[in-house]
Amino acid sequence: MRAISAGLAPQCHTRNPGPISAHTLFGLRERGIEVTSPRSPCDVTAEDLARADLIVAVKESEHRPMLAERFPAWTDRVRYWNVDDIPQVEAAQALASLETLVRALVVELGDSGRSGGEGEASVLTPR
Repeated sequence: MRAISAGLAPQCHTRNPGPISAHTLFGLRERGIEVTSPRSPCDVTAEDLARADLIVAVKESEHRPMLAERFPAWTDRVRYWNVDDIPQVEAAQALASLETLVRALVVELGDSGRSGGEGEASVLTPR
C-alpha cells in the first residue's frame, strides 16, 4: 500500500510553491520518518481518482465543494475527515489528529484485507 497527496485546486503548485510543509517534515521526523526527496504539490487528476482504492479528503468543508466543482462524480466516493489546517489550529494539533486518523485507517485496512501491498490511497489537500 502506498499513499500519495495531491491538491484539488487547479495549478496548486502556484498557490503553494515548494515542497512539503516544514511543519509536516518536522512532525514526520519526530515520528522517525525521514523524507529525503520532498516533492512540490501536484494537481489531482481524474486518473488519480480512478486508480485509487481509497480517497481521503482531509477537511470535508473545504474539499467537498472543490470535488463537486472539479470531479462531481467523486463527491460521494471520498472519505472525508475533519482536520483543521493552520491557522485554525496549531501545527502539532493538526498533525496529532492526522496521526490518530491514519493509524486507525491502517488498522482498518489491515482488518479488511485491502492492505496487500498493491493498492493505492490518495489524500486530497486544497493547496
